[in-house]
Amino acid sequence: MARITSKKDRCVLCLAGALAGWLPACSSSPDAGLPAVTANSPMPFAPVRLQVHPLAHLDVDQENVVRLICHVELKDRWGDTTKARGLLRLELYRPGVDTRPDLLIQELSWELDLRDLEMNAAIFDPATRTYRLQLGGLPSWAEAMAHRLAASEEVGARERLLIRAAFETQGPDARPTVLRDEMQIEG
Repeated sequence: MARITSKKDRCVLCLAGALAGWLPACSSSPDAGLPAVTANSPMPFAPVRLQVHPLAHLDVDQENVVRLICHVELKDRWGDTTKARGLLRLELYRPGVDTRPDLLIQELSWELDLRDLEMNAAIFDPATRTYRLQLGGLPSWAEAMAHRLAASEEVGARERLLIRAAFETQGPDARPTVLRDEMQIEG
């Protein structure tokens, strides 16, 4: 059986299948709601999605220093990883007191100016295709959580921290845009 690899071939197959009645009609295009991109678009490969990548984790090094290793990935409208210029803000949250575990308290924030091309290139990790950030100065509760995770200690209640990311950049139409995502680390 032939492999369908191109977007055009998948769309033709989907349309043919829908017309023949053996496939449901295709859903909207993955880039529905995004500005139209043409050959004359100022930034056709600009990011439209940000992801705090699942590689993000707490790390305890040999000197017992705890860092949050945060991987951030940008993707263009075709789902391909891309680099971009902009301001990246990361925030660290912890759950509130026992009476309100749904309440999150912001503990720290970091801002990185990825308009600086030297910094942008220095923190981009070609192996993972993400921006790899080593963030230190964590609060004591996050350090304690990291040590428990590193020692594989069992804890009574699940501990968690939340990382929120916002990236101020330009979209495919060169207009300012802010991309957001968040990820939870549990232990």
